[in-house]
Amino acid sequence: MPRPRSRPPARRPKVLTSFRCLEGDTVTSSGFGRTLDIGEGEVMLESPDAFPVGQVLDLEFLLDDDQIAGARGHVTRIHKGRGLYRVRVEIDKLPATSRRLLARQVAG
Repeated sequence: MPRPRSRPPARRPKVLTSFRCLEGDTVTSSGFGRTLDIGEGEVMLESPDAFPVGQVLDLEFLLDDDQIAGARGHVTRIHKGRGLYRVRVEIDKLPATSRRLLARQVAG
């Protein structure tokens, strides 16, 4: 008799993400990484760059349908993984359009 299948794991989309580090309104550096996890009010990025806790980031997520969702947040945690940094970002500003696009990406 076949064994019942367990529920699939939560969807963790890997989304190309651009970031701009801000000091006030001045961009101090920029680059790319990928978003590994999108949660309620926070994201987990994987990046070759280390960020200090508290660093303000402007983020742009390139979604599957070639749309871009923007957000602003700050770094709450950072951990060195296998060659890359895992960076937890708490979202401070997420426009309604971006919120809908990200929700569709996670559900899709």
